[in-house]
Amino acid sequence: MEALLILRTLPPFFIPSGLSIEDANRWIEHLKMAEKNHFDQLVEEIRQKGVEVHPLFKEGNPAADWVVLGSHGRTGLARFMLGSVTSRAAKTSPSPVLIVGPKAIPEKPEEMKYTA
Repeated sequence: MEALLILRTLPPFFIPSGLSIEDANRWIEHLKMAEKNHFDQLVEEIRQKGVEVHPLFKEGNPAADWVVLGSHGRTGLARFMLGSVTSRAAKTSPSPVLIVGPKAIPEKPEEMKYTA
C-alpha cells in the first residue's frame, strides 16, 4: 500500500518587540502548539479517508528534494483578491515543486490510479 509522508516545518518565529524573555517563550510555545494541533487535525482527516499517513512535524528551515503543494484552483478575481500562496512558494522554492489541484484526489481512495 502506498503511504503519504507529510512534513510540516516551523521556521523561526518573529517575536514582537517589548516582550520579556518569559513572555516571548510563552508566545512561541503557544504558536507551536496551535500549529501542531492544526497539523494533527489535517493528518486525522486524511487518515479517515483511508490513506496511510506518516506525519513529521519539525522545527527549523525546511530542506527537501522536492515539494508537493495543494492548490484550491482559484482563477480570475478570486485569485487576484486572495493571492496564491502556492504560486509564490513555487516561484521562490529552491527545490522542484509539484502542484496538486483540487480535483486530483477522488472522493474514494480506491478510485486512485497508480503508475510507476
